[in-house]
Amino acid sequence: MVKSIMLELLDLYKLYQVIAFRKIGYSIKSIKELLIQKDHANIFKIAEQKIQDQIAELVKIKHSIQEIIQAQTNTSLNKIYFCEKENRFLKKIPANF
Repeated sequence: MVKSIMLELLDLYKLYQVIAFRKIGYSIKSIKELLIQKDHANIFKIAEQKIQDQIAELVKIKHSIQEIIQAQTNTSLNKIYFCEKENRFLKKIPANF
């Protein structure tokens, strides 16, 4: 009986690992290979770094979107706005244009 409870707990723990790996984005085939390995801590550390990189990228995208919203809120499309630039590098228009 104690052995069957331990097996159930082990199965439950493996199920938890499978769910965690799937949420991270691993395929079923990859998970099968990962479960054979003994040390999953390093795999989770790598996954954590990947997720952190994705979060950083999403934060950048969020800031870009917020800037666009702010610009659209503050700028009317039926008005002309001028802004002064210190350096302008213009190309010469061809004579046969």
